[in-house]
Amino acid sequence: MNKLQVDPPLGGGTVPRLVVKAQRVANPPTPWTWAIYEEGGAEPFRCSTRHYRSAEDAWAVGRAMLNRYAKRVIGG
Repeated sequence: MNKLQVDPPLGGGTVPRLVVKAQRVANPPTPWTWAIYEEGGAEPFRCSTRHYRSAEDAWAVGRAMLNRYAKRVIGG
């Protein structure tokens, strides 16, 4: 499992610090998914319903979803 963080990290106030993780959950050709976790949390806050060919692809989509969520919650 790979843990990749968004820079700069989200945080402060009531918004928790969130991280995106790319996880291998199946066999090829599409074994990867993404999930967004509160830092230190065991359960995902949001996760993909789709599988991807590479960790990089899954992480990129997860990061885009995190940015979309942050804009909606924080405003921007």
